[in-house]
Order: sequence, then structure tokens, then C-alpha cells
Amino acid sequence: MANRFGAVFEMQGGDSEEGAFFTQQAKGFLQAALTLMRIVNAPGIIPSIPQFTSIMGNDTKLREAITAAKALTSLSPIAIRSRAAALAYLEEVWLTLPEKTLAVSSPRCRTF
Repeated sequence: MANRFGAVFEMQGGDSEEGAFFTQQAKGFLQAALTLMRIVNAPGIIPSIPQFTSIMGNDTKLREAITAAKALTSLSPIAIRSRAAALAYLEEVWLTLPEKTLAVSSPRCRTF
């Protein structure tokens, strides 16, 4: 899904070198956030746009979701691998991006 949104954004003119970097960060966040929400949500509850936007612009809510995901112990091996990849991106990349980068990448996520 993240790649499809990214492709649409690139077709709309976001394909400069600088634009490609920010689009890549937005795609990475979208993919990791969707994985995080699927893990944290109750079975049968799909991630929603309001849920996505609430963690996108709020480090506290994002960190709360990360903590909730880490606390889950009854996950399948596939969910455990997905969680590890999502948490690695969110904690090691997204939450460490400079404020200026987030200021450009976050609106691209909203565009998606």
C-alpha cells in the first residue's frame, strides 16, 4: 500500500532528488505505522485514517503505540518479524529524523 501511494505522489511531480528522499521517508513511515496499528489493534479492527494521523503528528502517541506493540507476547512468528521491522524503522529512523525533515515528510504522509 505504501508503495502505491508513493508511486501516485511521484507521478504528481514529487520525483526530484530531494522530493524522492522525503517521499521515501513518508513511505517508510506509512508502511511501519500500518504494521504497528495492525499489531496493536484488536483482531478484526483495521487501521483507520484517524488512527494513522493521530500517531503521525504526535511523538507521544507514536511512542505509546510502540510500547503497546512491544508488550504483546502472543504474536505469530510472522507478526513478530513484522513488528521488529516496523519498530526498527520507527525507533531508529523516523523518531531520529531532524525536525526539518519531519516537517516535510509528515505532510507527504498526509497527502497519501
